[in-house]
Amino acid sequence: MLALGITNDVWASPSLKLHVVLLLCKYILLGFTKLLTSAGEIVLCIATFGGPVLILVTVLSCNLYLLLKPFIMSLILLRSYAEEFSKARAEMCRFWLLHGELYHRFNVDGFDKIPEKGGAVLVYYHAAIPIDYIYLASKLMLERKRLIRSIVDKYVIWIPGFEMLAAGFGCFAGTRESCIKLLKEGRLIGIAPGGGYEAQCGSRDYDVLWKKRAGFAKIAHEAQVPIIPVFTENIRETVINMQTGLGWWRRVYNTTRIPMVPLYGGFPVRLTMHVGDPIYPSPNGTVEELRQQVLESMEELIAIHQETPGDIVRAVSQRIENESCYFERKYLRYSTRIRLNSEMDWSSLDADEHYRSNFHTDEDSEHESSKVSFGGEEAYNEIFNDESDMIWMKERQMELPGQSELEDQQVSDSIPHLTMESHLNPTLMKSEEIKLVSEDQSSSGFESMSVSDSESTN
Repeated sequence: MLALGITNDVWASPSLKLHVVLLLCKYILLGFTKLLTSAGEIVLCIATFGGPVLILVTVLSCNLYLLLKPFIMSLILLRSYAEEFSKARAEMCRFWLLHGELYHRFNVDGFDKIPEKGGAVLVYYHAAIPIDYIYLASKLMLERKRLIRSIVDKYVIWIPGFEMLAAGFGCFAGTRESCIKLLKEGRLIGIAPGGGYEAQCGSRDYDVLWKKRAGFAKIAHEAQVPIIPVFTENIRETVINMQTGLGWWRRVYNTTRIPMVPLYGGFPVRLTMHVGDPIYPSPNGTVEELRQQVLESMEELIAIHQETPGDIVRAVSQRIENESCYFERKYLRYSTRIRLNSEMDWSSLDADEHYRSNFHTDEDSEHESSKVSFGGEEAYNEIFNDESDMIWMKERQMELPGQSELEDQQVSDSIPHLTMESHLNPTLMKSEEIKLVSEDQSSSGFESMSVSDSESTN
């Protein structure tokens, strides 16, 4: 009776009743929010399921191109099939790089960390559809002439229509012995330790789902080659695996090993690939220690460069903001070129032979792996490609004196800081002096620049 009386007294307390009511409202609101989020994702999945389908159709079309084009051209032109296949593969790589540039503004941060020769293991984060890895493989093939031997699941190799594409990009379901042999021969090997599980069951928190896999560390330790972690920002907002019922989908995949999770999206988000520092195996270290180092490096790349949880609207807005800056810079660069051309005395310049013997350009962000064949105003435009940005930057600061120091620093950091001596030739300027003097180095981010060109001795 005493216990019953205490219970009745407790339940009669107004504060306890209020607490219980608020707790029930909280759980009802959470359930309703979750239900609303799931319904919205299902609607979005139905509306955009064509995005992944379009990507897969494009991949299949590339496979058909690799299959038919070399065969037909070898019959018509009577050339070797291997030569025509190499040409077709290069054309396909150009297509994928153009796709990445136009649709995602794809770029690689730290591309020089990938060795130009020698063996290495590229460990990358596996998205729902690893389109970023296709971009990287195409870039390496065109600019470094290096083919990544990619390790993929066996079911990918046996998908009808993918055999030729897998052969073109060097994909294979390799054994440990074959991988070690390739690494010792100086080849590049690409592998995603998370594999299909990470692709199908990954969340927008960008968790690294490698389980206890350590095969990549074993082959690198045996061959004594570096491991290079690679992560692409916003890659899970491009093509998205269904997040509703993710726990149930994980159980299904672990049971069947069949990729059954619905995919949707194909959104035009900005993709920036970040290449981590190479991790060299220690001869006295263990495989588990090497695996842990690579895992921590991958998690560090994600923590630094990816805002979690991933959000489609935020990722697309970053792409739009970048697009507006891209076109603004293009317009201002073009207008600067026109002004510089109008001030140039073209009558004093010689023929094309003079240009070819005196001018050369290095690789830059928009004309990589190519040399300009000089002649006329087009050559002059290419020479002033980077300097016009700096001249425009100085003029813009003079026109907008009220701009804050933070904005000045952000804009100045986006302009390549190159010396004008790297491009200008004394024969062009005729003892002209170009001076870009900043009012205050701490506020503008620009150093004083002065280029004095002496009289031509030709």
